[in-house]
Amino acid sequence: MGLEAAVLLEARALGASAIAGAPLPWLPSRGHLDPVVQRDAPAEVVEALDELHAALGGNRSALARKAATSLQPDLVVASSGQLVEIDEIQHFTAARLTSLSLYPSRLSFGFSIDQYRSLIDTWKAKANAVFTRRWSPDFDFVGGRRAQRAYYDALKDLLAPTFTGMPVLRIPVPDGDAHRAAHVLAARLS
Repeated sequence: MGLEAAVLLEARALGASAIAGAPLPWLPSRGHLDPVVQRDAPAEVVEALDELHAALGGNRSALARKAATSLQPDLVVASSGQLVEIDEIQHFTAARLTSLSLYPSRLSFGFSIDQYRSLIDTWKAKANAVFTRRWSPDFDFVGGRRAQRAYYDALKDLLAPTFTGMPVLRIPVPDGDAHRAAHVLAARLS
């Protein structure tokens, strides 16, 4: 059982009304270049995602050519539709630090960016060792999968307020402690 499933089971036992995430049409694999995002997201968000994609070493042409699929969140709050992300070690990389530094300052988020920066400082050596040799078409370089993950995290963080009316609730779990994460999630949802 993966960490998300373990957190979900335990959080539900604690009374949290969360369910497993499903693909969302407004969370496209083509990111900020997808027609739905171009049409419905604020220009400031699209511009921030474009800058962020480039800063992470993304290939804009390859992103535009990706198959049109939808990404999915880890969990969703059943009563409200708010996205919940269970962030394991691979979410605390130097690439994620870069992405956080490019978030528009006037937006608010469902997590503390300062806390995430601190967690990245603590965990980035271990996190950067994850997916070292993996790549993706739009991040075609060694370690490109880490950059892609940081981009997808930013995509969720920046698009969710527009499409759900709520920020993403992020539960940091770099140590893999599902029990603690379930209690944090249940407390945040009570």
